[in-house]
Amino acid sequence: MTLCADWIAEGAGNHGSTFAGNPIVAAAAGATLAGIQSRDVPANAAAVGEYLRAELGAAVDAHDLPVREVRGEGLMIGVEVKRGSMRVLRDLAIEEGVLALPAGRSVVRLLPPLIIDEQHADSVVESLVEVLS
Repeated sequence: MTLCADWIAEGAGNHGSTFAGNPIVAAAAGATLAGIQSRDVPANAAAVGEYLRAELGAAVDAHDLPVREVRGEGLMIGVEVKRGSMRVLRDLAIEEGVLALPAGRSVVRLLPPLIIDEQHADSVVESLVEVLS
């Protein structure tokens, strides 16, 4: 419970809710943060995100895909396509089983789980190549 006590002592503000801020919620939050720290989730997100962006860029060049830019930070990745993103998103979901979101009319937004590994990243790249080819 030190986590909640420290938070309140620092003057972070009022946290009022019927079902929040109780010992069970505090224990769950503490366990979640401990898991994130022990697995070094931020470092994994940075490393796999860099890998995924590099692999996407290489695939765009190798297959001459209709992509203007691959950009992002960590695992927040945007693939700006030359034609509308909605068709790409539909095909990714229906044909390849990859969930992604639009970010405007021309950007396919990838937000994979922070614990993704390079094997899963490769699968996403293969799916995008298939849909964009």
